[in-house]
Amino acid sequence: MGKIITLDEGTVKKIAAGEVVENPASVVKELVENSIDAGASRITVEIKKGGISFIKVTDNGSGIEEDDIAKVFKRHSTSKIRNAEDIYFISSLGFRGEALASIAAVSRVELITRAAGTPYGLRVYSENGIIKDMEKTGSPQGTTVIVRDLFYNTPARFKFLKKDSVESGYVSDIVTRIALSNPSISLSLSSDGKIIIQTPGTGDLSYAIASIYGMDTGKSIIKINYKDELVHITGYAGRAEISRPSRKYQSIFVNGRYVRSKVITSAIDEAYNTYLVKNKYAFIVLNIKINPVAVDVNVHPAKLEVKFSDEQRIYRAVYHAVKNALSGESRIIEIKTDEALFFKESNRDIIEKEPGLLTGGPGQIYNAGEPCEEGTRDMRAWKDSRHDNLVYYRPDSRQEGRHVELDASRSDDGQGRQEDYRQDYFLVDDASGDFSGSRIIGQAFSTYILLEKDDYLLLVDQHAAHERIVFEEMKKQFSENKSMAQELIVPITINMTYQEIKILDENKAFFNRLGYIYEEFGNNSIIVRAVPYGGCCENEEDMFLELLDIASSNRKENISILAEKAIYQIACKAAVKANMNLDNKEIAEMLKKLSALENLYTCPHGRPAVVKITRGELEKMFKRKL
Repeated sequence: MGKIITLDEGTVKKIAAGEVVENPASVVKELVENSIDAGASRITVEIKKGGISFIKVTDNGSGIEEDDIAKVFKRHSTSKIRNAEDIYFISSLGFRGEALASIAAVSRVELITRAAGTPYGLRVYSENGIIKDMEKTGSPQGTTVIVRDLFYNTPARFKFLKKDSVESGYVSDIVTRIALSNPSISLSLSSDGKIIIQTPGTGDLSYAIASIYGMDTGKSIIKINYKDELVHITGYAGRAEISRPSRKYQSIFVNGRYVRSKVITSAIDEAYNTYLVKNKYAFIVLNIKINPVAVDVNVHPAKLEVKFSDEQRIYRAVYHAVKNALSGESRIIEIKTDEALFFKESNRDIIEKEPGLLTGGPGQIYNAGEPCEEGTRDMRAWKDSRHDNLVYYRPDSRQEGRHVELDASRSDDGQGRQEDYRQDYFLVDDASGDFSGSRIIGQAFSTYILLEKDDYLLLVDQHAAHERIVFEEMKKQFSENKSMAQELIVPITINMTYQEIKILDENKAFFNRLGYIYEEFGNNSIIVRAVPYGGCCENEEDMFLELLDIASSNRKENISILAEKAIYQIACKAAVKANMNLDNKEIAEMLKKLSALENLYTCPHGRPAVVKITRGELEKMFKRKL
C-alpha cells in the first residue's frame, strides 16, 4: 500500500492559512484591505486582548451581494481578477481570494453585510471554515467581520503568539501603515475599549501624520512631490530632529500597498546621507505610483515584498525625490529648556561637587550664601527631547581649578548699570539671512563660534560649518564640470596594487573631474600632480586611496551619487578643525559663505552646524523668568 495520501480539505485550508494568517495583525491587515477595495470611506477596527480573542472590522463600503455569500469562505474566490494575466495589472490590494477563507479556517467568524440597494442585510456564521448559519438581518450598508478565538483549532500556531500587549502593538503598526497610505479614509483603532488611532480622513496626508505621531512630528516634515515618465512619488520627509534609531518610522507604499524594499530604503539612506548622524534613520512616508506592469507584488504570501522591472530607475527616482525635498528647506535647530528634565541639585550640592566653580583667583573663594527657596527647586537637564542628536556641554572634574577672570576696569554708573562697550563689536554685514547684522562674540573652546543677534544667540560649529561650505562648493563645481584641479608644489607618489591600478584606470575620468591629475610612475605606482581645489588634506595619499575604495565599492552607482560620496570624504578632511583659533575676519568670511548656501544648518554628516538659544530660554535657565 502506498504512503502518499491526499490531504482532506480542512487540513489543506489550515496549512494554507499559515501563509496568510500569522497573527492578529495579519488578520486585521487582510480585513481592512478588503474594506478599502470595497470603496469604504470610514473603517473602524476593534480588538480585545491583542486581537487574539476578538477582532471586529466595520466599514461603509459596497457590501457583499447575497449571491456571493456562499463563495466568500472558499479559497481562491475573488472579484478582483479573472485570469492569470490580470495579476500583472493589479490595482486592488487583494487579489488571491484567500483572506476570508484562511481566517475562517483558524477561527470563528461572524460576517454581517448589506450591499447597496438591497432592503436587508445578511448575517453569516462560520466555524472551522464551514458556514454553520446564515440569516437575514437589519444592518447599514457595508460589512462587519468579527473574528473570535484565533488559532483555537491549531494549538501549535496558538503557542507562538506573543503577549497581548505585543500583539496589540503589531496591530497598531499595521493600522498606522494603512492609515498613512489612505489619508482620505477615516480610520480608527481601539484596543480593549481605548481609542489608539483616529485619523480624520480629509485626504491631507500631513493631517494623518499629525493625528498618528503628534503635532511636533506634523510640524517637522517636508513635502515630497516628484514625477518622471516612470513614477510619481509623493509624501513627507522628516527633518533631522525627528530621526529615529530604527526604520520603524519609515512607511513605504507602492500603488497604495505597504511594502518593504531594500532598493527604496537604500535610496532614502543615500538621500539623507549628509543630513543624519550615524545610526539614525529618517522619518518618512513615501507613496510611489507606478504602472502595475513595472512591479510584481506576487512575490510574498503577505504581499509585503515587491520586485521592480527596473530597480536602478526606481532607486534614482526615490533618491532625487527625497534629496530635492531636503535641499529645498533647512532650518536652525533651537535649543529649549525642558522643565521635566532638570536634575535635582541645590546650589550647595553643586558647589560641594564643583569647588573650583566659584574660585576668583589664587586663594580667593567667594561666599555662595544660603540657597534661597527658589534656588532649591528642581533644575532639570537643559535638553529638548526632540533634539536627541545634540550633545550638550556640562562641567566635569577637568573644570576644577579654572578661574573666572573678573574685569575690575569696568565702571558702574552708580545705579548698578555698567557702561556699554558695544562700539567695539565686530558685526557681520556681508552675510545674509540669520547671520546678517549679527555680532561676533568670539570662539568657545576654539571650536564654537558665538554670535548675538536681536534676542537670541547663535552657536556655530566651525568644523561642521566649514565642512558644509567645502562640500557644497565642490559639488557645485563638479556638477558644472568646472576644473577643480590645484597643482601641487611637490607631487606625491603612491604605491598601489595591480587591482587598484585597474580600478583607477576604469575611473580615470571621474578622478580627473574631481581635480586629481596623475600619471603612471613605474610598476604599480602613480605620481599625483594636482588635487581638488579647496579640498587639500593633511595626508593626500590616504585621501586618494579612500576615494579609490569608494569608487571600487560603488561601481554601479550613478556618477552624481558617487561624486557626492567622494566629495563628502574630501570635505571632512579639508575643513577647519576643532581647537583651531580663528580671528573675526576669518569668522565673518566663513559666515558669509555659509549664509549663501541653501542647506547651511547641518554638516554633510547630518550633525547640526548651527543652533539657536533665545534670550527667553537663557532667562529660564537662570530663573529670571519662570
